[in-house]
Amino acid sequence: MQMLVNKRIVVGLGLLLIGLVILVALIQGLREVAATSRWPAVTGTVLSSTVERRASYGDQGEFEGWLFTPRVTYRYEAGGLRREGRTLSLWEAWSSSEAWALQQSGRYPVGSAVQVYHSRDGARAVLEPGAKPGLWAWLLLPGAAMIVGTGLLLTRRPQDRGTIRITFWPA
Repeated sequence: MQMLVNKRIVVGLGLLLIGLVILVALIQGLREVAATSRWPAVTGTVLSSTVERRASYGDQGEFEGWLFTPRVTYRYEAGGLRREGRTLSLWEAWSSSEAWALQQSGRYPVGSAVQVYHSRDGARAVLEPGAKPGLWAWLLLPGAAMIVGTGLLLTRRPQDRGTIRITFWPA
C-alpha cells in the first residue's frame, strides 16, 4: 500500500512530535531539579574540590577543544549513615571556560562546612538545590520546534504540491 503525503505535513508533524517529546522530557527533568530545593538539609564537609577536563569532538571526530566542570566531593550524614556525595546540582554544567569551573569549585574549599540537601532516603545529595532561572530557557527549543511544526501544518501555499510517497509494506 502506498500513500502520497504533502512534504509540509510530514515535516510539520515531525517537528511537532519531536518538540513535544523533548518538551515532556525537559519538563520532567526540570521538575526533578526544582524538587531538590525541598529536600532536607544537613551540614557536611568538603573532602575535595577540583576541576574535571574532557575533550570535545565535532561531528567528524575532530578535536574542538576542552570542556570543564567543577567536581566537589563532600561527606554528610543522612538516615543514620555516613555518606559521600559528588553532585553540585542534578543539572550538570560544562563550560569551555576553565576560569568559570575554577570559580565554581573555589566556592567549596577543602575542609569547609557546606549545606547538603539530600533525598528522603539520603542516597542522593546536592550542594546547589533548585533550578537556576537560565535552565528554564531550554524549554524555548522544543517550543520553537512545535510552533514551526504547527505553522507548517496550518499554512498552505499554492506551490506546496510536493509529495512524498510512503510505502507501508512491499507490494
